[in-house]
Amino acid sequence: DQNVLIAVLDASGKEIARVSLDPNEPESAETGRYFIVANAPPQADAKSKWDAAFTEAKRSDRKVWVRIGQRYCGPCFLLSRWLDDHSEALEKDYVMLKIDNTRDQYGQQSTDRVTGAKGGLGVPFHAIFDSSGQRLIDSESPLGNIGHPSSYEGRRHLTKMLRTTRQKLTDAEIQTIVDSLAE
Repeated sequence: DQNVLIAVLDASGKEIARVSLDPNEPESAETGRYFIVANAPPQADAKSKWDAAFTEAKRSDRKVWVRIGQRYCGPCFLLSRWLDDHSEALEKDYVMLKIDNTRDQYGQQSTDRVTGAKGGLGVPFHAIFDSSGQRLIDSESPLGNIGHPSSYEGRRHLTKMLRTTRQKLTDAEIQTIVDSLAE
């Protein structure tokens, strides 16, 4: 039996759908495509996420830290993990918003808002906005996009980003957050 099995699992690993395809049958490609489209998770809506983040920022008197990334981008994953590790401190001043510029519906339009439509900056790219949507500072340093700020210049620019936009974070908290990148 040379059939190809495609299975869809939920978050707990329970199978929710399956199809077996014979690669020698002409309709298998179309059947497989239909199965994948029918069982794909819903596409996230970047516009809705954007609106929700800025509504929360206005309500809570915080800024919005928007990061643009992609699912299979190593530096994007590292930045997300690092931000999650420091979420308790960062959420004093920032509503965190994550946009996938290739998978989210309206992801490219959101990317253009974050980057100011400057192309070729790469991912991850991030910016901090006030609650009205004005970009205050972004991850483009004098030497280029800091992305996941693991270099000396990246940490220096991240420190500038935090110090120029903070409201509640102390110098000591910022130093602890930035120093964790050097480990």
